[in-house]
Amino acid sequence: MVLTIIDSDRKKQKDSRVSIKQIAEYLSLEEGEKIFQKNIKYLRAARIENIYYWLWKYTTTRSIDEYVLVRRVKKSEYANPVYTLSCCYKDPDSSVDEMLIAYHEKLSVSSYV
Repeated sequence: MVLTIIDSDRKKQKDSRVSIKQIAEYLSLEEGEKIFQKNIKYLRAARIENIYYWLWKYTTTRSIDEYVLVRRVKKSEYANPVYTLSCCYKDPDSSVDEMLIAYHEKLSVSSYV
């Protein structure tokens, strides 16, 4: 099955329900160094199957571009959606879309819109 990325109808950064401050705090814990809000840039929102993603790029002191995403999954039609933060690393030879599809396949879980 070929997965495609669809432009999300929830395109705004605030639709992810996570603030830049929360992302910076999460990244600082994950990276073991202070990640400043000014080093985090919102890239896009996307949907693969019925799972929504919001993607940011950030830079560490190693001057490497890395990625963080918010993932929205609903376990059932009437359940409240669950939002999770995760770090992603992109192979230098792949695109951001390929990275997102690989991440989605790795964590493949069905979701209701």
